[in-house]
Amino acid sequence: MLSLVIILMFLTLISNTTSSEQLSEITNANQIESLNDTQSVYTGMLRIYIVETTSRWNMYDGNPYHNGFLDFAYEDTLSLEYLKPVENTITWSGNVSKDNVFVIASIFNPNTNVGYAFPPSSKPFDAYFVDASAKAYPDQTGSNMRTNSITHSVFIEEGTATWCKNCPSMASALYNVSEDSSFPFYYVAMIEDVNDKANTRVRDQLNIYGFPTIYLDGGKQAMIGGNPDESEIESLIEQCATSDVHDISLNISVDWIGDGELLINYNVTSLEEVTEQSITINRIFGGRKKVRAIIENIGESDLSDVDWKITVKGGLLDRIDHNSEGTIKNFPAGRKKYIRTNYRPFQLRGYGRIEIVVQVGSTVKTESGILLGKYLFVT
Repeated sequence: MLSLVIILMFLTLISNTTSSEQLSEITNANQIESLNDTQSVYTGMLRIYIVETTSRWNMYDGNPYHNGFLDFAYEDTLSLEYLKPVENTITWSGNVSKDNVFVIASIFNPNTNVGYAFPPSSKPFDAYFVDASAKAYPDQTGSNMRTNSITHSVFIEEGTATWCKNCPSMASALYNVSEDSSFPFYYVAMIEDVNDKANTRVRDQLNIYGFPTIYLDGGKQAMIGGNPDESEIESLIEQCATSDVHDISLNISVDWIGDGELLINYNVTSLEEVTEQSITINRIFGGRKKVRAIIENIGESDLSDVDWKITVKGGLLDRIDHNSEGTIKNFPAGRKKYIRTNYRPFQLRGYGRIEIVVQVGSTVKTESGILLGKYLFVT
């Protein structure tokens, strides 16, 4: 058995070894650099949430949820040319009353980031951060707030369930903060055990680890657990509301047609030019106490000051928790670079399955692997 393991390790090392020809174009660097060819089209994801002010579903304590999610009126990509408004009207109908329904529209950035469902650095998922949000009740209009100090209206998705004993305290805290917040935000309770679309959103897309969890702006920030500190929620909202986002004008209006039918109009304009990622992560591979990656500048422009990060987590009893990061100063167009985890004796040593996340600028790639003693194998 031991001989078989050694043979498998040897074969994997051979397959993971980069030839001298491959490395001839890869500069020796502990760091990388970022991005960008200018393009004119922003291609984000628009989600329009149908929400009940007082939910038809009750929490564990028997009280109804605030802002309970019902359905997506729209969930698709949105293409915006610079300074060219896009307007559309859609119709949604369902079993709702005029005085107990509203609509939230949120636009999610197309660039992939690493979010953590168990912050600060566990249970990663592909996160698409929110650039703009707006809310409107029937026969009213709403807009994404943009001021000199606030970049956008924050959007919060509350991952919750009717069976969850700790969820009512989070729901109460969110409601209290919403009544007295200094920063604009909207939130929706995604009740996963009574709504299939909510279940897909929190489990498959947001990789929820425990209930309750709130996700701010698509995972830019997250908080898990009951009995939350309301001041901490407010602080996370402030961090998101003042963070850099793609500048978007978003306006929505909702008309009540009758018998549960809503006419929803949205008008969206991209107010800044878009830069397109020009970095790809070609390959991630292991070795003796390290993870390596080959990245490439596939754009036409030379890049500089591109940040990168490699995260390795898992192993027996989740004892592996390794982060390496850096910055590349010069990254010519058409060239490849090689990055690797920083060498720390015995840091990457153990047994079991591991998860690897490589992020370069806003480009993210994940791989699974196995750790056998000092050797890490990407599977």
